[in-house]
Amino acid sequence: MDFKITRAFTRLRRKPRLSSRGGMLMGVLRSLGEGGHASSLRSLVGYFGGVGSADSTEETKGTTAVKPWSSTTEWCRCLLMVVCIVLSGCGAGDGSDRASLAESSVSSSPTYFVGRAGDDSRTCQQARQAATPKRTLASGVRCLAGGDTLVIDDGTYEESIDDTIPSGTSWDTATVIRAGNHRKAVIKPSASGLYGFNLVDADTHFIIIKDIVIDMINSSVQCVRLINGGTPARGFPHHVRLEGIECTNTLGSAITWNNDSQLVSHVQGRENELVNCWLHHNGRRGDFLDSAVYWNSRDSVVRDCQINNNGATGIALFTSAGGTPTGATIEHNLIHDNAFYAIQATVTQGATIRNNVIYSHPYIRAVELGSLSAGPVQEIQFYHNTIVDNSGVCVFGNHPENSSIVIKNNICAGNGNNTIAITGSTKSNNLEGGLVAFADRPARNYRLTANSTAALDTGADLGGAVPLDADGEKRVQGTGPDLGAYEFVPQQ
Repeated sequence: MDFKITRAFTRLRRKPRLSSRGGMLMGVLRSLGEGGHASSLRSLVGYFGGVGSADSTEETKGTTAVKPWSSTTEWCRCLLMVVCIVLSGCGAGDGSDRASLAESSVSSSPTYFVGRAGDDSRTCQQARQAATPKRTLASGVRCLAGGDTLVIDDGTYEESIDDTIPSGTSWDTATVIRAGNHRKAVIKPSASGLYGFNLVDADTHFIIIKDIVIDMINSSVQCVRLINGGTPARGFPHHVRLEGIECTNTLGSAITWNNDSQLVSHVQGRENELVNCWLHHNGRRGDFLDSAVYWNSRDSVVRDCQINNNGATGIALFTSAGGTPTGATIEHNLIHDNAFYAIQATVTQGATIRNNVIYSHPYIRAVELGSLSAGPVQEIQFYHNTIVDNSGVCVFGNHPENSSIVIKNNICAGNGNNTIAITGSTKSNNLEGGLVAFADRPARNYRLTANSTAALDTGADLGGAVPLDADGEKRVQGTGPDLGAYEFVPQQ
């Protein structure tokens, strides 16, 4: 049975004496409103077909005594409620929420399957069964309409998807391309010049690419590219979510959300997301501009990613052909062992950079925010980052037009230079140097301990701007916020 159904039943059975059967059912439906699937609701119908009155149910270890439902009218009423939930999309958001697909509302859109043992001569109707999949991604994608899902079985697929995915209409009705098992499906383009995924123009939107490994060892271009095709009126891809993907072995950048200055100016994407990703060993040619993530998309997110051992910068926010990245959020990332900067932001406005752990960068600076050579930044919130054991300056920026940069509650320790030196900034409550008793520094565990006295409870009150730490723990645990990405949580 679906985990969410089981969890809902568990919660309800801890309160066995509800006032009515209807109350019990509505409690389950409210739980399902957080997200679920039509199959889960069908399981719910089957469950209630044999469950008796909540008033007469008692919890025992391993057994539950029930009485059968005696009222046909009551059963039909509850069944009708379930059907209404399925048809109306219980829990659906307005398309602006950041919930993952697993948290989306009920969808009746079909799912298609691709597998290495499949057969492309099968019809799309046959490919809706896991036992009779298509063989290639190209054939599977051709079955899709907007809002459908393609599930890719384990194995390596020497293919590329080039602007062929139909768009969804909201996050709740997004088109999904996902691995059947987390990072067990590998897309490995077979020739130079082939992208893992190439997404073009503004008619590409509300697409989720999930849990897939993209290995670019045979190609010269990116794992995923979002771009305008050369006509400004056609716009730029937006509302694209890359979730749980692994990208490796690119010659240059791994993920790009930027314009090509030779094609089009002043066109930007918006609200694109890179979450729970792993980008590693990209930028094989070692060019300074080959950042693992390179973007100028507006209101976009890089969250909960590990970005390491890439041949250039980890994350770069740049203006590109007249498009300024605004409203970026970079949070909860582990960024380490990249050849140049961990984060570089230039000609950027309104970025929030928080709860990141940054270490082992050999370059002259770990983080750069606005420089003479690249351009200024404005309205930056740089909060609760742990920046340690890098070779150069902790945080630096010297452009004279930098402005409204607020830097608070960060840790700079063990770097070649622990200073935070940013023109146009206001900084307070940062630890710049000194010894910090981390949990296990040789193992790169930079969580705080009870002995991390310089960092405990010494942060500025940010008014709820950073309510959780990098582990998802609540801030504040003590008398004030702790410094750095992690809040110290005493053992209970």
